[in-house]
Amino acid sequence: LDEWLSVIAKMQESTPEEITDYLLEHDPLLSGTKRLSSDLQERERLFIKNSVKGFLGYLKNPKE
Repeated sequence: LDEWLSVIAKMQESTPEEITDYLLEHDPLLSGTKRLSSDLQERERLFIKNSVKGFLGYLKNPKE
């Protein structure tokens, strides 16, 4: 979580899609998603993108 928070903080001006793409490409723990079927890959992408949006919300209002 700390690593994602650091990455997302540095990429705050990027779109959630761009950040998601970056995480999927650079986080070694997500490398297994490439072996999933296309429908599962899309579902995982959606979950990650929603997580990114949550991180971005936290970074904008950390006290909430």
